[in-house]
Amino acid sequence: MGPLDESYYKNIFEDTYEKGDAENEFIISEEAIKTFPIGNDFQRLEAPKESNGRKLIFIDGGIQELYKKGRTAFYAIKVAYASFSANKRNENKVYNSIARIDRNEEDGKSFRIRLKDSFPFLSNPLKDDSDAEEWEESIGNFRRELELNLALFLSQENIRATIIIDGSLFPKKNDKEIISELIKENKSKNAIIGISKSSSMKTNKGNNAIDLIFELSKKKYEDDAWIYFPLFYGNEGLKTGCIRLHNRAAMCFRIDLLNPSSEISQENKEAINELMLNSIDGVFLGYPYGLIYVDRIARIGNNEADFLRMKYFISKKKEAFDAHSILDNIS
Repeated sequence: MGPLDESYYKNIFEDTYEKGDAENEFIISEEAIKTFPIGNDFQRLEAPKESNGRKLIFIDGGIQELYKKGRTAFYAIKVAYASFSANKRNENKVYNSIARIDRNEEDGKSFRIRLKDSFPFLSNPLKDDSDAEEWEESIGNFRRELELNLALFLSQENIRATIIIDGSLFPKKNDKEIISELIKENKSKNAIIGISKSSSMKTNKGNNAIDLIFELSKKKYEDDAWIYFPLFYGNEGLKTGCIRLHNRAAMCFRIDLLNPSSEISQENKEAINELMLNSIDGVFLGYPYGLIYVDRIARIGNNEADFLRMKYFISKKKEAFDAHSILDNIS
C-alpha cells in the first residue's frame, strides 16, 4: 500500500459530522413534544452598550463522596448562588451539608437521602429517588433538586430578575413537581433560563445538535453573536434553542427558556442582553462569568473532602466504625 495523499491527513478531522439537511434533519429527544427541521433559524444578537438594570442570579451545586459502606454512602454537598447587576457582583451565598444516602434494602434500587444540616430554603423534604441506578446518579439528582428549590426560593424573594440554572430546565421524574412550581412562579415575576455547557442532544442522523448548529452558523454568522431558536418545544411553555453570547466565542451552548409564544419574549430578550454583558471575560469568552463564579464557590475540592473524612476518623476509633453514626460526628 503506497503513501496516502497529503489531503487525507489534512482533512481527516474535518467534516466529521453528516451535513445538515433542512428537509430531514431534526432533534431526537424525549423532552420534545414538537420539533423543527434544522435550517436557518439564526437571529443575530447585538452587543448591548449598557445594562438594562435586570438582576442576574446564577445557581450551581457541588458534591464529593466521603465514604461508602454497604447500602449507605456519605457525601459533602453544597448549593450556591451569586447575583449580578450591571455586570457587578452584588451578593453570594453558599449552603452546605453532609448527605447520607441509603439504598432501599427491599428492592435494592431506590435511594433515600438524609441531610445533617437542613437547608433554610428547602420547604419540603427531598423525595426518594427511584430513577437512579448508581450512587453517583442519585446524589446528582438530589443536588439538582436542591438547586431547583433554591431557584424557587430566590424567585419568591425577587421581582424582575433572571434566574440562571447550570443545566437543562426540562424535568425528570424526581424534579417534575418543583420545576412546575418554578415555572408558575416565574410566569408572573421573573425569567428563568437554563444554560448547558455540554449537550448530548442528537439529530435523527446521529449528529450532535449543538456542534452541527455551530458549524452551520459559520456560513453567514461567523462574526456574530446569535441565538438559534427554537430547536424544539417541551411542556409548560419550555422551549430549547442554541446561543452564542459573544461574536468571538469559540463555543455555543444549549439554552432553555420559559417562553409562551413562538417568538422570543421581550422579557427573555432583556435577560439575554444582560447575559451578553456578563459573557465578556477573556478566561472563557462567551460564557457567563456568573456561572464561572458560582461553580467555583460551590465546588468541593479534594482537600476539603479529605478534611471532613479526617475529622470523622479522629473523633471515632476505626475498629468501632459505625456508618450510621457519621452524621452525629461530623460538624
